[in-house]
Amino acid sequence: MPAYMAKFWVASTSDEGGDNFLCLNVGGSFPYLRVELGDFIAFIGAGNIILEYIVGGAAVAHGWMSDFVTLINKDPLQLQIEPTSLLATINLT
Repeated sequence: MPAYMAKFWVASTSDEGGDNFLCLNVGGSFPYLRVELGDFIAFIGAGNIILEYIVGGAAVAHGWMSDFVTLINKDPLQLQIEPTSLLATINLT
């Protein structure tokens, strides 16, 4: 038992061993959640990360659009894509 206590103390206080304590060096939030809380919570966390990247990318694209339109000197409505020909070919009945 004293050997385990010494290992715990060294791992939690040293610079090199402190990173290995409680699986903190596994690479990111998904592996940490999977190890500590299970697969389902890790699945929810991964979905949250993916959604965060999608929303963040859309926000950056929306914010950058006004600068891009100014750079190319066009009206923003000219850059819209309207799928009218696509909608005419879809049969929803």
